[in-house]
Amino acid sequence: MKVLFIGLGEYERALLRRISEDWKVIIMDTNEAQINEYQRKYPDIETIKGDASSIITLKKVDFSRVAHIICSIRDTDVVKEICHILRVALQVDAPIIIMHYTHIDTAKLEGKDITFFNPIELGSRSVLNRMGKNLIRPTSLGKGTGEIIEVVIKSASHLTSRRLKYMRPTNWHVSMIYRHDEPLVPTGELKLQIGDRVILAGKPKILENIAQLLITGTPQFPQQYGTHLYYPLEEQKEHLHDEAAFWLNETKVKQIQYIPYHKHFSKKELADLKKGNVEYGKGIRLFKDIFDRKDDQGMVFVELNTLFKKARIKSCFKYAKAPVLVSRSSYPYKRILVSLNCHQSAIALETGVEIARLTGIPLEACFVTMPEEMQHDKEKELLDTRSSLVKDFKSIFKMNLTYHLLKGNPVRKTLALIEKEPDTLLLVVSDPVSKLSLLNTNVPFLTTVRTQTSTLIIPGDQTHV
Repeated sequence: MKVLFIGLGEYERALLRRISEDWKVIIMDTNEAQINEYQRKYPDIETIKGDASSIITLKKVDFSRVAHIICSIRDTDVVKEICHILRVALQVDAPIIIMHYTHIDTAKLEGKDITFFNPIELGSRSVLNRMGKNLIRPTSLGKGTGEIIEVVIKSASHLTSRRLKYMRPTNWHVSMIYRHDEPLVPTGELKLQIGDRVILAGKPKILENIAQLLITGTPQFPQQYGTHLYYPLEEQKEHLHDEAAFWLNETKVKQIQYIPYHKHFSKKELADLKKGNVEYGKGIRLFKDIFDRKDDQGMVFVELNTLFKKARIKSCFKYAKAPVLVSRSSYPYKRILVSLNCHQSAIALETGVEIARLTGIPLEACFVTMPEEMQHDKEKELLDTRSSLVKDFKSIFKMNLTYHLLKGNPVRKTLALIEKEPDTLLLVVSDPVSKLSLLNTNVPFLTTVRTQTSTLIIPGDQTHV
């Protein structure tokens, strides 16, 4: 079987030397002088002079004997035409490898079973991998774009010393763990430890942030979800924009995206709002459309109006895939209060710890249980789990964490605790197994509806309940 080279750059010439040792080679090029040079150096190779974007030239090749095609043409449109002729006109199914050194519009070549290689990028990554011993980005696995990485855990974070079953990765997951050079298949009971080598798979941008968290221990919220804060914009309320700017300045949000909703804003109005790293996106017609945005959505900032308050909060609980801040009048925050009355209390507390570490705001947690005479075995188990969770987080991060253990109605008791310090950021996790209605005891939903404080809703996940 043979390998067909279409065009040869400096890198491909070096590749040709290696490939010609094991394969028969065909070279197709428009430069006659270069073809003559190749024939002198490699007497056994076959050469074809001509334009590869012409079907007449490509028909000179017996593709039944071609196992691989390597193309180094730089022009995207020419490459597209070559691939179209090969796949459609000539029905060639041999794998095609495109060597590119600058930007190439891969979208134009989708659906043609093509692999893209950038030799400069691959070489650069090899050097960086050698320099950064704690983070390796494989270049020969998957697409080689960073969707698979290997990282050495160097610092404690909310991801270490906790069972994997209590994590809720978004757009990433742990694929393999190596401890003392022994491979460990990830199971729900396994805990990540400092010194572990971990193989992660997921979206490249998300993995970069998770890697930094594991290496440095620095909180990355909300970059485990995305990098941008999306703000469906209805009115120019200065105090609300100040609250949104807080998340841009104090957390790992990289940009605010204002999304006009139900209102047209003049250029002057938009210019007045554009402070810091702010951009404007395409407007939306329905409120729930804000949750259909791209993978860079790290947070959503929501204004509440009295008329549609319950419906809007319900949409946040039902459709959000990233944290949602329901803004009220409690900014600037004097404390963060994490409600542990939810199915995924570990997610709630780890998010609260991340935000507290980033912002320096005091952190508190609360859990409301039934009166002692009404507690059954499951209720006692929930109580023990929450108490152990708080103890673990205190131990890992050596931080002050006030824990309120209350008895009674969970919604009323939580609201009463908030009233003692109205300038509170309440943090809840949406409950994926309870119905959203005022008649059902979905504690996170009911608390969010009835409180007067800004509330951060962390999306729950049915698969991790």
